[in-house]
Amino acid sequence: MLDEFDVLLNHPHLNNAEFFGSLRSLASLQPALSLLIAGRQSLSTLNTQTQEYNTATGSPYFNILREITLEPLADEQSKTLLKKAGERFNIEDRRFISKIAGTHPYLLQTAASALWEAYEDGETDPLQRREQAGQQLYNNAELTFNDTWRLWTPMTRMAVMTIALTQIPKLVKNNTFTQKRLLREMKDFTGQELRRLEKTGFITKDSGNPSGWRICPEVLLWWLADELTRAVRDEKSFNEWTQKQEWELTNAQKQQLSQTGQSIANNVIASGIFELIKLVVLG
Repeated sequence: MLDEFDVLLNHPHLNNAEFFGSLRSLASLQPALSLLIAGRQSLSTLNTQTQEYNTATGSPYFNILREITLEPLADEQSKTLLKKAGERFNIEDRRFISKIAGTHPYLLQTAASALWEAYEDGETDPLQRREQAGQQLYNNAELTFNDTWRLWTPMTRMAVMTIALTQIPKLVKNNTFTQKRLLREMKDFTGQELRRLEKTGFITKDSGNPSGWRICPEVLLWWLADELTRAVRDEKSFNEWTQKQEWELTNAQKQQLSQTGQSIANNVIASGIFELIKLVVLG
């Protein structure tokens, strides 16, 4: 059993034909070594990134494995999980947890745990409890989002950011910037990116949103707003950030993205990301 298998692709001693070839050979014997690996990248991505090592046989190292995607919980499963809190969580608590975490198993569990701890701390004000839970969820999930974002393809990152930019204005009641130019890029997203994001619980179809999609866990929306706000602090930071995303943007698209980020920074979280969380808690 190997968790965080993606890390091996950058390991100084194990990212080679000897290691991956040996795993494949051992798993092909009778009796075989059983392999259960987990990672953030798809099986096809693992095969592509190790293709250069298997020139001798030509067969992908991981074509002996079957990919299983851990999907978001169904609504009923989500409700069953929250019922474990018994009477401690009222209807508004459950609604708040579902809003900020969606049905993503890790985020849902983390949000529920954070709210439980707020009760344990003796906080009597329900709004203060939820604000505390929202901040705790963001702190816990920030590292996970950093890693997930880094491992997403450039096109996947662009899809997520574009969808987010159609939601954030509603979150902060600011529609001063145009979304049309960014939304035109949606036609270039392959169905594969959108299907995978939907399958992993990060987006869902929403006909009421200009993009036709919506970011499910609102905590991811907070992270994206924070990320973009940091990127537009100055022109150098913004250029470095867009280059790091590996996006092929025209000057007009860069300007639009920069203006959008500035609008968010000026109208949303000038006082920090926790101010946005407070606004969400207040409805």
